[in-house]
Amino acid sequence: MAGRYQLSVDKEGFAPTSRDVAVGEGGVVERSSLRDAGDGDQDTAGGNQVVHVTLSPDDFAVRIAEPWWMPIRGSETQTHWKSDVCVIHLDDSDQDVTVSADKDGVCRTPRKNNQHARVKQAQRIEPHREPIAWRLQDTGESATTTDLVLEPGNQRAFDIASRLRISAWAFVSPFITDQSGGIDVSRVELFKKTRVDDLSMVWTLTWDPRTGKTADERRAKPANPPVWHPKFQIGGVGITSGAKASALVAYLRNLANVLHPEVLLQAGFEIVAAAAELEQDFVEWLAAASNDDIAGYAGMLRKFFDDLHLEVDGIGFDFEIGRLKPEHADNMGMLFAATSDAFADKNGVISYATAPYVAGVSYAGTENAWVESLICNLAARGKNIIARPMLFSTKGVSGEDTIESSIDFALSDDAKAKLHPSHLQMGIDPSRFLTTSDVCQKLLRTHRVGLVVAAIGQGDFSKDFLQNLTDFEAVLNPHECAPNTPGQPLQIPRR
Repeated sequence: MAGRYQLSVDKEGFAPTSRDVAVGEGGVVERSSLRDAGDGDQDTAGGNQVVHVTLSPDDFAVRIAEPWWMPIRGSETQTHWKSDVCVIHLDDSDQDVTVSADKDGVCRTPRKNNQHARVKQAQRIEPHREPIAWRLQDTGESATTTDLVLEPGNQRAFDIASRLRISAWAFVSPFITDQSGGIDVSRVELFKKTRVDDLSMVWTLTWDPRTGKTADERRAKPANPPVWHPKFQIGGVGITSGAKASALVAYLRNLANVLHPEVLLQAGFEIVAAAAELEQDFVEWLAAASNDDIAGYAGMLRKFFDDLHLEVDGIGFDFEIGRLKPEHADNMGMLFAATSDAFADKNGVISYATAPYVAGVSYAGTENAWVESLICNLAARGKNIIARPMLFSTKGVSGEDTIESSIDFALSDDAKAKLHPSHLQMGIDPSRFLTTSDVCQKLLRTHRVGLVVAAIGQGDFSKDFLQNLTDFEAVLNPHECAPNTPGQPLQIPRR
């Protein structure tokens, strides 16, 4: 009977395992073999040896992790992977199982008599209407992995990555060719080749001030529907007739037809340096508006385009109004959330321009006091909302230290921030910022923050601007998919 034996254990729910032990005369397990293995007890009642065998759960497991260079702020590790899941396909039963990640990013599912499985997808369910589809790469690598096979009892690990949104602001009417609203299709196609995610117009709509014989009579009236922005022009001429309005409709319709589906078209709603009575009326309406009032106005924004049969993919807001104060922030956030709801069936992109925030810095009492009503955390008030801090001004350019501080603040736990990076794009004018590519690589990519570039001109649609967009996108999104891929980009994924 003496000799070396292999003890095999097969228990339901656990991986089969075995271990070698030495057996002496009379069938007694030798202590030395137990000590070498680090286990084994004396059965004090009968004098027999008790052999311990460690069992591993017989399941499929995958651990998703951040790349080694990803800072903790804004990472999935910071949120303990609370909204992340893996879809695991059990090959033998041809079944998909969606498993929530634990606090360490591990997704685990029982084998259920399956010998083979693979990771079908890793996703972040929140905070937008569509889940974010993570790109999986082998730990320490950067290219997408194709080996997603899982073995029972053998945990695999992958790093996650994602495309980041790159947008282009347009104040005027790029691509236009004639007074009737025709467009230069060849230029639009060149624009699309830059792999930009959306064209974000600024001067599309604005507020139509209420009127009345007295201020009280005016304030008692409901909001008027939105109107065309006076700077939304055809051939350098504003809207002065119905023919001009028809040309704008034709222009937007033609533009959307050529941009779609690869590139989204976001309309703009802007009040900047407007007439005093317009700014005053909007601020007074916002301050007094009820939830129903705000939802009603968001519905009118959607109805404006629906009535004209225009396919726009959301609204970008720009409110640089000196009368705005911190107490307007709550209703401002409600307006963004209600507009997102109004465009929900289109998975619309809603954004708002603001200024870079730094912890401990207040804009109160300055010419930019309006920023206090457009704090970062308004983007978290609803789904599909992006804050776009403008990292430039008429007085100068924000340095890299300001950009980094602004990102750190927006992704922090400060009461005015608390954003996931999928709610954040930084606005940069490359003509006043010569190191944009460095910013993309060092700051935006590492924090998973998107980029919006200012701005496409009308008569000088230059090759330099297109090249800038192409270069920025390549640095921001190495190894990433095309703009219109479902589940991408991180900032409001496509359907």
